[in-house]
Amino acid sequence: MRKISRFFIACAALGFLAACDAPLAPQARTSASVPQSTVVQTATQFWQWPPPVTDPNEKVPVLGDKELFNANWMVVLDNSGSMDTRSCSGNEIRMVAGGKAVHAFSQKRPDDNFGLVVFTTRDPYAKVAVPLGKKTQEKIGEVVRTIRADTNTPLRPAIKIAFDELGRQSKAQRGFGQYHIVVITDGEFNEGGDPAPLVKNIVTTTPVQVHTVGFCTGTSHRLNIPRHGGTTRTSTPFIH
Repeated sequence: MRKISRFFIACAALGFLAACDAPLAPQARTSASVPQSTVVQTATQFWQWPPPVTDPNEKVPVLGDKELFNANWMVVLDNSGSMDTRSCSGNEIRMVAGGKAVHAFSQKRPDDNFGLVVFTTRDPYAKVAVPLGKKTQEKIGEVVRTIRADTNTPLRPAIKIAFDELGRQSKAQRGFGQYHIVVITDGEFNEGGDPAPLVKNIVTTTPVQVHTVGFCTGTSHRLNIPRHGGTTRTSTPFIH
């Protein structure tokens, strides 16, 4: 009887953990011109796109018809201590190579909205360095030229902050348009929790796409998630 009880408890615990970490089934997509607000239950919360306005003091901008279809890019730039090295980044340190990639890519898409998230040394360990908006390319360039590589690697908090910034913009665009998170990193997370379950939930329950640009990260990196976004070995694969 004792063996059966222990076995049942173990099975219940394993089942609960598997359910929490399992990727959610993709939601049916509607026509691109008629976005549908969908509420999806995850292991920890309900997500809705666009997110509901819960703060009565929040002011949602009124956009013109053309602006409703804007493409939005939130870049997460790893400024951890290891980004001050040169391996896998050519003749420049990773911080410089990654920063130049961010700036060059934003300049190639002058009509898109861009924002930048960087790591910090204190809770919540990440912040919006450049708010999402138009004509932010020079602000992004200034940040990446002056930022120091001296933090840990809080990938999950940084990705969540980027996702929230896109969510605010989606309210103004009423769900229309494109939404992207680009993560430029060189290492595994060591602050703020595992980013993989968050990324899986984002790409399976919302229109947001997550792209990872990795320096020497390899296929074992937590953001190398088949069918949910990948990790590449080059510093600038998204610049064409």
